[in-house]
This record gives sequence, C-alpha cells and structure tokens, in this order.
Amino acid sequence: MSDCPVCTGIPGYEFHTCGKVGAADDKPLPIFRTKADERIAELESHNLGLANESCALQERVAALESRLKTAVGGLTAITNPVKHMRDELSEGEQLNGRMALQISKDPEYLKDIAAKTLMKIYGGEG
Repeated sequence: MSDCPVCTGIPGYEFHTCGKVGAADDKPLPIFRTKADERIAELESHNLGLANESCALQERVAALESRLKTAVGGLTAITNPVKHMRDELSEGEQLNGRMALQISKDPEYLKDIAAKTLMKIYGGEG
C-alpha cells in the first residue's frame, strides 16, 4: 500500500508524493505541498523580504548619520572659526592670530564654510 497522503485520503494534501501525475500532465507533481507547507514557504519568503528591507534601511541610516556628522562639523567650524582655521593648516604652516580673528568675524568667510559644508552633505545637489 502507498504512503502517499493523497492516495490514502489524508485531508489537506493536494499533491501526490508517490509520483503520480495528473491526466493532462506528464511530469510528477511537487511532492511537499500541504496548506501548512505553503504558509511556511510564504512566511519564509516574507522574512527574506524583511531582511532585505532591513539591510536597505541600515544603509540609509548610515548615509544619514554621515550627513549629520558633516553638518555638525560645519556648524562647529562656524561657531569656532579660529579653531577651524587651525585644523585646516598644513604641516609647517602657522596661523596669524590677529588676521585669524579678523577673518573669523567676516560673514563671507562663515558663508563659505556653510556653502562647503552643504556641498559635502548634498554632493553638488540642491
């Protein structure tokens, strides 16, 4: 006697596990397809989709964190322009304190810092 759930009449099974084929089909039907199997496959597919979405969201969060760090750096440079000038010096260069104080009060210099920061954040967009 066959152990096939369809052949033995077990409810919930739609496909033969014994390899029998339908009248119009010449290849064996899938072997494991109960309603529970279908639901499990559906949930596994859904979980895979959620994992992919989670990965995409993590990448988006990382990009936004990078933009935020750049923005905070720009605001810090504007609030303390003399320190920003010192940080921008190349090796061996010295900062003229009097000139640095004068430049730090120039609105055009501060606007330039803001514009460069926005360019870093948006990469030339907007």
